[in-house]
Amino acid sequence: MHPVIAPSKEWRESLSEWDLLSIARTAMELYDNYGDVDDVLSSSQVETLERVRVLLDADE
Repeated sequence: MHPVIAPSKEWRESLSEWDLLSIARTAMELYDNYGDVDDVLSSSQVETLERVRVLLDADE
């Protein structure tokens, strides 16, 4: 598995709502194609997706 490189604070803050939706859509496609995200993604990637989900839920 490749090492996980944490994105910079500036990069995270530059994400638009569209970027977050694209990330979430990609995660759903991975799940549909391969099953449980824990089987496909590293634990830090799963944690990042959870943070994205929380951000999206907060906007509703």
